[in-house]
Amino acid sequence: LLGRQVAGSSSTEAYISALTQGCRCIEIDCWD
Repeated sequence: LLGRQVAGSSSTEAYISALTQGCRCIEIDCWD
């Protein structure tokens, strides 16, 4: 997420940033 959880936008850049900063676990929720 790049902003607020419900109304914010998402991007792969947010995952890349978290992982390169040392995050060891991420959760991905997919909604259709």
